[in-house]
Amino acid sequence: MEFLAENSGMTLVPAISKNIVLEGDFSFNLTYKGGNPISDSYRIKLAIPPEFPQKAPSVWELEKRIPTVPDYHINPDESFCLGSPLRLLKILHDNPCLLNFSNSCLEPYLYAVSNKLSNGGPFLFGELAHGREGELTDYCDLFALNSPKQALSAIHALATKKRIANKKTCPCGCKLRLGKCKLHMALNQFRNIKPRSGYAKMYKELGGI
Repeated sequence: MEFLAENSGMTLVPAISKNIVLEGDFSFNLTYKGGNPISDSYRIKLAIPPEFPQKAPSVWELEKRIPTVPDYHINPDESFCLGSPLRLLKILHDNPCLLNFSNSCLEPYLYAVSNKLSNGGPFLFGELAHGREGELTDYCDLFALNSPKQALSAIHALATKKRIANKKTCPCGCKLRLGKCKLHMALNQFRNIKPRSGYAKMYKELGGI
C-alpha cells in the first residue's frame, strides 16, 4: 500500500498465479550520483511472489521502449535484470518492503536505461558481465573477496552447516580456519537470507561440483 500511495500510476490487477501483480505507469524524477536530472515514465508489470521478501519481484515493460537485448540488462524472459540474485535478497532482507525494492533496485535501473536511451554509452553505476561471470564478480564485492574462485568457495561455505564450514580453510586465502577469520562474520549475515539448500543450488548453478 505504501508503494501504491507513492506511485499513483500503478494499480493492482487480477492474476492467474499466486503472485500479486501491479501494472501501470511507473514515473520518476531523479538525479543519481552527480548525473543529469531525469524525469521519465515506463509502463510496467510488477509481479510480487508469495515468497516475498525471500524472493525478489520480477518486472517487465509493457510498451517495449527498452530494447530487449543484453546491453540493456534484459533477462531471457524479457524481465529486467536488476542485480545479482543474492544482492537483491540482501537489499530486501535489510528492509523487507516493496517501496525499498522500488527505490533501491527499480528506480536506479530505469534511470540508467533512460540515460542510455538518451545519451548512449555504457550503463551508469558500472555494469556486471552477464550470467555466471557477473554474478561471481558481484559476490566478490558482497563478501569483500578478490576472485570468482573465492566467491564460489564462500557460496559453498554458506551451503554447509556453520559448525562444519567454520572448521575448514577460509575462502579468502588467509590460511586460517573460516571461524578464525573475519569473513565468517560477513557470511553469517547471509545465512538468514537463504537456507543452506538454496545456497547448495546456487553453488551448483554457478559451476560448483
